[in-house]
Amino acid sequence: MKLLIVTAVKELSKSVEKMLKDASISIFSVTDTLGVKNSPDDYLLDDWFGSDDGNKYDSVFIFSFCSDEAANRVLGLLDEFNGAESNNEFPIRAFIVPVENSTK
Repeated sequence: MKLLIVTAVKELSKSVEKMLKDASISIFSVTDTLGVKNSPDDYLLDDWFGSDDGNKYDSVFIFSFCSDEAANRVLGLLDEFNGAESNNEFPIRAFIVPVENSTK
């Protein structure tokens, strides 16, 4: 089992939901969040919410516990989407976290 976490500006949440459906992920959670970028350092995730400093963005966290295969399908779909939308200053970001144990 994997934990798939996706973050995007709120305007792209329907696109993410469609990609989850296309990857056969039918159960997921959506949480509204405020993305803030206010540090110009060289940290790996410094452009997580775009390229402007000091701005706030209405965003969503979408997460699902799913199979490794489904999670990787979503990452592939997101890569395709971000590539096709190369002029988008707010690419959709995602990562997969392994779940080592859980309650039954």
